[in-house]
Amino acid sequence: MSKDMRGLAFLLEKPFRFFFTIAGLFLFFGLTSLHSSNTVEDYIEATGKVCNLEAEQVLHQQSYVTRYNYDLIWYDDGEEYVKHFDEQVDPREEGETTIWVHPDNVDAVFSHSDEIKNSGSVYLFIGIGSGIIGIFLYIHMKKNSP
Repeated sequence: MSKDMRGLAFLLEKPFRFFFTIAGLFLFFGLTSLHSSNTVEDYIEATGKVCNLEAEQVLHQQSYVTRYNYDLIWYDDGEEYVKHFDEQVDPREEGETTIWVHPDNVDAVFSHSDEIKNSGSVYLFIGIGSGIIGIFLYIHMKKNSP
C-alpha cells in the first residue's frame, strides 16, 4: 500500500493509532453524556403527554428500520407548550408521562440529569480509562519504534 493510506488500513498499520482512535471515541461518548447531564441539571419535573404518534419505515443502510414521530405537550400556568420529535429510534407510548422541563419552558426532555449521569458515568469511566491506556500505548510504541 502507498504511504497515503486511508480508512481502517491506515489505522491498523500501527496498533497505537487504532487504540488511540478507540480511546478517543470512548472519551467523546463519555464527555457527551456528561455534557448532556449538566445541561438538564436545572430542569424541573412535570407531567407531559405524548400524542400524534406515527411509526414509519425508513430506508437506512439498505434495510428498513422503524422511526417514530410524535409530539410532546405540557402545560404551565394554563399555557400549552409543544415539542415535536422526528425520526426517533426509541418508541414511546401515547398518553401521560413524566418529563423534565426547562424552567423557562423552552425545552423538555424525557430523562433527568441523574438518569443520564448514572448511565453516562459508565461511558465516562471507560472513556477516561481507554484514553489513558491509549496515551500510554502511544508513548510506549513511540519509544520502541526505530
